[in-house]
Amino acid sequence: MLTPRAAEYAKKLLEKEGIKCPPGGIRFKVKAGGCSGLECNHELVRTDDRHDVVIISHGVRVIIDPKSMAALKDIELDHTENLTDKPFVITNKDLNTCGCGTSFQPKENKPKT
Repeated sequence: MLTPRAAEYAKKLLEKEGIKCPPGGIRFKVKAGGCSGLECNHELVRTDDRHDVVIISHGVRVIIDPKSMAALKDIELDHTENLTDKPFVITNKDLNTCGCGTSFQPKENKPKT
């Protein structure tokens, strides 16, 4: 889910806000938007909801709501320090991503003819 570089960045964000893991972590949520159709946003949270999916990735609690999990289950999130991009970018060859890596959509599985 997180690359080691993204996990280190997330740990710094959580530490800066005084959020302990557990029960806190970083929540990723998918919403419609961006140039590719879906956009992945994040926020730091002090706890998860009882229906959330919690994944430990390189020592970071990644919290995902069940609706977003369907879109995020196979993605990899990396960290970038590029000032024009979001701090987390999607790096997954199985998804169509926009040029800056902040929005995505699943590749269509077309039947072979």
